Amino acid sequence: MPEGILDFFELVWAESQSLDSRESKKDILYTGTLHMYLDERDNRTEEMQDLRIVSHGTLQVSHIPVMRELTKMLCGRDLSNQLDQQSTYTLMVAEARKLAAECVAFDAKELKNGLEVAGVTIIDPMRGVGIRGDVILLRNFCDKVSTFTSQAKIKNFPFDLSVVKKMADYKKELEDTKTIIKTVGELNFKLQYLTQAKQYVPTDTPLAKSIDAAVNKVADVLKDMNEAQISNYQTELDEVKGKYIEWYLEQYYKCCLTELDDQKRIRILNSGTYKACSELCNCSLINTSAWGIWKMAFAQLKTASDNVKNVLDSTPWANFNPMNSGGKNMMTLQEFKEDLEAMYTSWMESIKAFIHSPESQEALALMDEPTQNFLMSVANGLTPINDERSSRSLIQALELLSGGYVKVEITADELGKCIDRPMTIDEATGMLQKFINKKCAGKDRSKVRIVLK
Repeated sequence: MPEGILDFFELVWAESQSLDSRESKKDILYTGTLHMYLDERDNRTEEMQDLRIVSHGTLQVSHIPVMRELTKMLCGRDLSNQLDQQSTYTLMVAEARKLAAECVAFDAKELKNGLEVAGVTIIDPMRGVGIRGDVILLRNFCDKVSTFTSQAKIKNFPFDLSVVKKMADYKKELEDTKTIIKTVGELNFKLQYLTQAKQYVPTDTPLAKSIDAAVNKVADVLKDMNEAQISNYQTELDEVKGKYIEWYLEQYYKCCLTELDDQKRIRILNSGTYKACSELCNCSLINTSAWGIWKMAFAQLKTASDNVKNVLDSTPWANFNPMNSGGKNMMTLQEFKEDLEAMYTSWMESIKAFIHSPESQEALALMDEPTQNFLMSVANGLTPINDERSSRSLIQALELLSGGYVKVEITADELGKCIDRPMTIDEATGMLQKFINKKCAGKDRSKVRIVLK
């Protein structure tokens, strides 16, 4: 660039162009061409600012094709025959600023690392850099165009027809790229939806196979970015999604309760049988594994949500996993109730049998009278166990009974030998205490029961 040229011109736009195949074979020193477009600076002094260039008010004929291409690019129609109207420049400047803003937004977030979908590269990183570079040039161009706000200013428009056409190409490239990005985003959403949905579908079913088939063909569909082929593929993905939603809702409603059924469910939760079982399950004397299974299955019962179909439009999960639901094997409320009652009956029969056993009866004889009466009343079916309080009392009594008591027998002869002479109260008490401590040595004092034989 000649020395001092930037004192009179400012750099507006630059474009590098590589040598074509024919030129590259020549014996030349350079490897490319750099095109630079300069705009004349306004170097008038403050005293000269009031001077104006005399003009006939019309553009040069050579400007008309440029304005035609420029207005078609920015405004969407040819306004080259309306360049004498201020509205033309108002619209052109507004559209130029709008396009420049789009370029800024695009450069800020798009194609940082290229573009891919489901592992398939759509725009590689290097191509992404080139597109973003074109967008930056388009933005600079639009920023410059937005300064030509009148017919007087447009006479000094510095770009020729080739530059404007190049910018139109960049604009189309931007629009095409944004369309591709939008399409990729839609495809990504659909593919991610179906990929996640697959985990809720039993394997080796027609639905699972159709999901696999649709997802696995993405690479073949996207290899040439054929618009019709992509459109058909999106339709196919939507159809598979629709089949999934239909299947999911069918499984969901199988496991949901009507309003009347929900009232029955609440009655079971409030029943004495349920309350008793919720405490008796802590008893170590009975096998309570069935309780955990019953309770887990019962907890899956729920009323249907009116919004579940809307939720499935955006996510394949609606707080319900068909894989854990039981499907057609889901029990009815009546069956849940009958199983609960059978479980309670089985537990109580085991407890009664334990109390009546010879070992328990021997230990029972060493307990205090109220506990003996309570346990025997339960064993004989006279005292109902039908709430949390009675169940907890039973478990506590059974723990004492099952823990066992240590019977320590004392004969009359042993007592006679212990008190073999006249003694004061304190002396007699001390002798008895010493004798009892000796008889109970090494035994759990809380379980010792002294019996006079």
